[in-house]
Amino acid sequence: MIRGVVLVGGSSRRMGRRKSELRLAGMSLLERSLRMLRPMVRGLAVAGGHSATEGLAGVSAAQRRGVTWLADTAADVGPLGGLLAALAHDPAADWLCVACDMPAIRPDAVAWLLKQHRPGADATLARLTREGAAEPFPGIYAGRAGPILRQALRKGVRSMWRAIERLNARIATVPPRLEECWYNVNTPEEWRAARRNLLEAGGPGTERRRSRATRVTRRAARSGKAARRRTPRASRDASAGRPRPRSLAGARNRTRASGKSRRS
Repeated sequence: MIRGVVLVGGSSRRMGRRKSELRLAGMSLLERSLRMLRPMVRGLAVAGGHSATEGLAGVSAAQRRGVTWLADTAADVGPLGGLLAALAHDPAADWLCVACDMPAIRPDAVAWLLKQHRPGADATLARLTREGAAEPFPGIYAGRAGPILRQALRKGVRSMWRAIERLNARIATVPPRLEECWYNVNTPEEWRAARRNLLEAGGPGTERRRSRATRVTRRAARSGKAARRRTPRASRDASAGRPRPRSLAGARNRTRASGKSRRS
């Protein structure tokens, strides 16, 4: 059985407000994630570092239906605390975990990930290039991953990137048409740029946006592959457990800038 959990985090200090409450096309990012996952899983949960009242603020009654609130198992450990809360809640299930700060995530990306899932692995994860590291979210985590991740936390590992290195994970390379779905936003500037680009390209989920955005992010991912390999671990965003350069807005802005320089 596969359950679904949306990780909403805690204070979102860099964003200055809860990322789950950011709105795109009339819905909060949390509501969008819940609506997307509902038909794909058996049971939905939201995990975060605050109360259920705060964590589900702004979510409609329809989207709250059947949703379980899970408090992070540990404070100040980023998304690892929310993932551990889900794995402890139902160790017998496999958990499809989505972070709320990925505005370009789409149902076809999640469906692709589900098709990669096989019994026996601690996790099923994606990477953007064949040489790239596995991305922790979205990902599918088996209950057996819980003890491994808890042991990592006890040894001082707080980064999701370092934690998943300890898992026996099945890792698949994301098709170019879905690359944009794995980008996240961490700052107000990244959010404004991502929101503008998504809406200008036709709005979330439209074929027009998919075609244009996929071309842009594909070029950005290829041009940034070498730079990513040189990025030191210390430069990663400790609060989210992901490297700071991995943002939808940043990739598109860098691609646009390089395009202008080639034309000039």
